[in-house]
Amino acid sequence: MSNEKDQFYEDLDGFIDSLPPHVFLFVLGDSNAHIGQDSHKTSPRVVGRYTLAYSTNDNGQHLVKLCESCNIQPALLKRPHPHQWTWEHAEGNKSQVDHIIL
Repeated sequence: MSNEKDQFYEDLDGFIDSLPPHVFLFVLGDSNAHIGQDSHKTSPRVVGRYTLAYSTNDNGQHLVKLCESCNIQPALLKRPHPHQWTWEHAEGNKSQVDHIIL
């Protein structure tokens, strides 16, 4: 599974790099990526301080690495929002796992 994920992000990185610089790019997806406060400390250029998760999971690490490589940013993490969560379980648990990358 990890090889497939690595290949996906490698392919996406290559595609983004192949675009002309004047193209405005949106990447939307159900990435199941927890981007945590630890990523803001290690990658403040691309990750804002408005993260819902405390720590970054493997999917989040892949997404942050892509953002750094392509100079793009997860939109929800740069500005405060009243509802930072993007997913809510029926029992009320909330998480920020879906991201819009600009």
